[in-house]
Amino acid sequence: MKKLGIDIENGNFAFMLVSAKCDFIRQGYFGKTLKVATEVLKIGTKSITLTSRMTESESGDLIARGEVVLVYFDVHAEQTIEIPESFKDKLQAHMKGDD
Repeated sequence: MKKLGIDIENGNFAFMLVSAKCDFIRQGYFGKTLKVATEVLKIGTKSITLTSRMTESESGDLIARGEVVLVYFDVHAEQTIEIPESFKDKLQAHMKGDD
């Protein structure tokens, strides 16, 4: 998200991990290069859902896939808040396509 210009934490607001799931499909081996591709699955009012696929670079074999949910959080009020539209616009370009 930093590469997209989205401030994941600035002292007042932060994206907080509230859910994480990972399915391990096959074994990854030491010394092999793994590639992780992450896409935006859903953009909600206060949360985003990201999906990731880990593949072995040389063969392209799927090693694992996962999903996380992040909420936008007001650190001082200790509550979730709406994600700024500017962040949503940047995330929209990375929405998961139909497979």
